[in-house]
Amino acid sequence: MQFRPLVTLRLLRGGATFVSLSGVQNYDIKAMSGLNLSNTDDNQPPPSPPPSFPPPTPSILSKFIPLLLPISAIGLLSQQISPILFQNYPLASYASDSFLTIVLGALAIIWVKAITHLATTTPPKLDVKDSRKIIHATSAPLFLLLLPLYSHAPAARLLAATVPLANIIRLISVGVGSSSSSTSNSEDDKFVRTISRSGSNQEALAGPLIYAVVLAVLTVTLWTDTLVGTVAVSQMAVGDGLADIVGRRYGSTLKWTPTSSKSVAGSVAFVAGATTFSFLIAKVYEHFGTTTFSFESGDLELFSKLLAVSVGCAGVELIERVGKFKVDDNISVPLVGVLLGNLLLTK
Repeated sequence: MQFRPLVTLRLLRGGATFVSLSGVQNYDIKAMSGLNLSNTDDNQPPPSPPPSFPPPTPSILSKFIPLLLPISAIGLLSQQISPILFQNYPLASYASDSFLTIVLGALAIIWVKAITHLATTTPPKLDVKDSRKIIHATSAPLFLLLLPLYSHAPAARLLAATVPLANIIRLISVGVGSSSSSTSNSEDDKFVRTISRSGSNQEALAGPLIYAVVLAVLTVTLWTDTLVGTVAVSQMAVGDGLADIVGRRYGSTLKWTPTSSKSVAGSVAFVAGATTFSFLIAKVYEHFGTTTFSFESGDLELFSKLLAVSVGCAGVELIERVGKFKVDDNISVPLVGVLLGNLLLTK
């Protein structure tokens, strides 16, 4: 026996015919749907897709800001947990200092990368002339502000010095490498363009390297036992950095001598910035008990002596040459800062 379907369907252009046991029924799909199917062209191209837009490029800060919270949390927890975990062992302070060194190193990398991005992005958001001195004027001060978190363990200064030591290794690696290109987008080339005047990688072996070496040496030798090392670094970093930034903008009309590149405005910025930060860091160290000092006239005497150190360092910064030899202010300024600091800030 053969079975036949009760309902069959025939599709026609513009309509449909149902055939069932009860008869044939025609339906006009065009009339029912209100669509104009008579002009349908099988060769008509499909409609163009809606325009697509590229996803927004995340900024450099959006990549690094999420790291600040866990890094800061690690640093704070290390100060609280490490002594508890190692309270019966002499390694307690070393464990805490090691955590802090890792945090310092991470913050240094984030800070330099942020400035590098602003100076090398297209279009640049920061002039490379400014980026070089911004790093110069801020890197060491940020380092100094976190030194009170270290313990009084003998190895604390050595652990802290590994941060500028890592920078020394990076600068040497970049300086002895192949020459950078102004159009290269490698991390090393961007770094070189940010810290140098000419864009040459060999310049990393000059001022930037000396800066890092001085910071490491003064950290190990003078540490925070007195204000001498801290004040000397402040003169080199804040004073010299502000002198260049302010001098280039406002010092073109008033130079110390007709042949000098140093301006009165730059020297004023040097003294004001170095004195202010030196006084600030001294009070921070006093608050944390990092460095103990006392002056008969209190803060007024402290400020006046810091002012005298800054004036002396600003004066030596004006010396650009001694005979045929060029004077590097990354050496002369902290050297005079140490000498004047020992005369005025110690008893």
